[in-house]
Amino acid sequence: MLCRDWCIPVTCLFFILQTKWLSVINHVTNRHTWALRQCERDLEEKQWLKPASMAVKDLQKTVMEPRLLKTFPYYVTCQ
Repeated sequence: MLCRDWCIPVTCLFFILQTKWLSVINHVTNRHTWALRQCERDLEEKQWLKPASMAVKDLQKTVMEPRLLKTFPYYVTCQ
């Protein structure tokens, strides 16, 4: 059996990691369902950030930082 017969392709792992990483912006603003995904946990009543707040804008800048996103292939392939 070759690896390709049972491994998840690297592109799929990269997509999953990136999707989960970017979903943090939705989650902290109390949006738990969006295109292609939804949160996998039971949600308790919590205080959520307002989507237009400075905290969310700063979080978006950090989460979507191009230099950081470019490192994702390393975490998928460890190379």
